[in-house]
Amino acid sequence: MSSGLLTIGLFWHSPNSDNLGVGALTIANIELLNKAAQRAGVNLKFIIFGYLDNRDVYVKADNIETVALNGKLVALPWHGLGKHLKQCDVMFDIGGGDSFASIYGWKRITYFLISKWRTVLSGCPLILSPQTIGPFDRGFMTWFAGLTVRRAYLTFARDQLSLSHLLNDLKVPEKLSRITTDVAFALPYKKVELGKSSKPRVGINISGLLLNGGYTGQNEFGLTLDYGDLMRQAIEYFLDSGAEVHLVSHVITENVVEDDYRAAAKLIKEYPDVILVPAFKDPIEAKSYISGLDFFTGARMHACIAAASSGVPVVPMAYSRKFQGLFGAFGYNHTLECKELDTEAAIKFLKLKYENIDQLKEDVTDLYSQASEKLGVYIDEVSELMAKIS
Repeated sequence: MSSGLLTIGLFWHSPNSDNLGVGALTIANIELLNKAAQRAGVNLKFIIFGYLDNRDVYVKADNIETVALNGKLVALPWHGLGKHLKQCDVMFDIGGGDSFASIYGWKRITYFLISKWRTVLSGCPLILSPQTIGPFDRGFMTWFAGLTVRRAYLTFARDQLSLSHLLNDLKVPEKLSRITTDVAFALPYKKVELGKSSKPRVGINISGLLLNGGYTGQNEFGLTLDYGDLMRQAIEYFLDSGAEVHLVSHVITENVVEDDYRAAAKLIKEYPDVILVPAFKDPIEAKSYISGLDFFTGARMHACIAAASSGVPVVPMAYSRKFQGLFGAFGYNHTLECKELDTEAAIKFLKLKYENIDQLKEDVTDLYSQASEKLGVYIDEVSELMAKIS
């Protein structure tokens, strides 16, 4: 490390993720770390450690490098990851936002645990950037996750549920834990004017993952409603109410199971009056488009954050505890629980929220104000660390 220059590692971020939520986390975290560095009076170089997808890189600058991950590089010591870790003065591991948990299966969480141990054993200080922590579905995994996180310099939970899990289940000391919120609230955007229309513009995110029944097709997320039926009823309701309906994709990938765009295109065949929004090239373009809508609902959490942080009333559709943990922390009690409601109750809930859109506007403004304040905690803590180690 040269005087005044810190090399920042960014584990489980991505410069070109097909999941624009992961891209949003990467861009926003870099924005926040740069603010912290300005305050500390240091300059930063970034090394992104992440999987690469088959699209143009949209996170790039002269001071950003990328180490393309694969399973062997993460898991096997002789595949060269160590030399890259040793270049870093501090590592910020964001866990893909919500992947430091059992929700996506044992293989993913195993890689996430290995990467943290490799960082710690390299001698690089490990910070867990704001993310969902847990839950872990087995006692051994909970124990091992706790053992791992206790080796971190500091862990930032993005919601109270995650903080409680850190303290009570993973046994992480309070002095090593902080609560803030999702860094994607800080994602920049430019408000888009979508042209003149006398109709309210309603955005619906169709999750390809949920429409296909999860990765296995066997409802692995435990939904209590028929997601496809709910999407169809929602489209019909908004059309009948006189709205202009826009289907917005936030995961745009060659993986058919996960792809939102294919899922939306499938429904467009049934509803030709609905607008299929073109595939976005990056998270900023997605948030900018969403900012031009009058109402938004969907099951991709970072699409919902894009709406909330640009002043658009939003009804998140939750398939895991991360939604309620994040939005509920701000008293924003407008989340549709897909693991609790049946289809009939869910569409009633959605209609009620749309009928009370003015209340949602007030609440979403308050939510963003609180989120900005919580992100200030993250900037303050990181700035102090940068000043200490520079």
